[in-house]
Amino acid sequence: MKKYPLLLLHGALGAAEQFDTLRDHLAGDYDVHTLDFSGHGTDDFAGDFSMITFVDDVLKYMDQNKLGQCNIFGYSMGGYVAVSMATRYPDKISSIMTLGTKWSWDEATALKETKMLDPEVILQKVPDFARTLEQRHTGSGWKNVLSRTAALMTDLGREGGIPVADLNKLHLPVHIFLGSEDRMVTREESVFVAGHIPGAHFALLADTPHPLEKVNMELLAGEIRKWFK
Repeated sequence: MKKYPLLLLHGALGAAEQFDTLRDHLAGDYDVHTLDFSGHGTDDFAGDFSMITFVDDVLKYMDQNKLGQCNIFGYSMGGYVAVSMATRYPDKISSIMTLGTKWSWDEATALKETKMLDPEVILQKVPDFARTLEQRHTGSGWKNVLSRTAALMTDLGREGGIPVADLNKLHLPVHIFLGSEDRMVTREESVFVAGHIPGAHFALLADTPHPLEKVNMELLAGEIRKWFK
């Protein structure tokens, strides 16, 4: 029996390889796909990071792999990309599930987030994380990923997030998940976005913090199966 395609989108500072375990859990149920956004992982893209660039990455990948339409699971920034894409190309997506996506952006939020992206501070305070990023981003380099992600967040803060009017126009199934122990994303912003997308659902994923490496992949795979029939 032909399996329906499911595309997994990684978060900021992430890469497709982070989904290896989740992909294994889901391979029996879906035709699972992943990709590195421009400048992430092994990709050596040298331009600026933007939602338009990342949405185009998804469109190009779907075209290259002949995915006329698919379900999308987006973790953190990947969820923001998925919903942004849905506001522009709704016919390309069957349904969306997000986890731990930061929806509320203003200049103060962007400033707070970008302060945590200083490579010298990371090297000094969390050297293990620096090594992880260095091993993960072999294309354009981890420090470039940090600086361009900071610029992207600054742009998001200036833009103020996805306009409510655009959320109101979405007419496809959307499920907004938030880890119950997430300290980066608030329940309020997640409920707000779910409340402005017609028919969208909000739910908590039990005992789940923000970092993808700390998410119980078996639990997450179970929720994905429930949502993407």
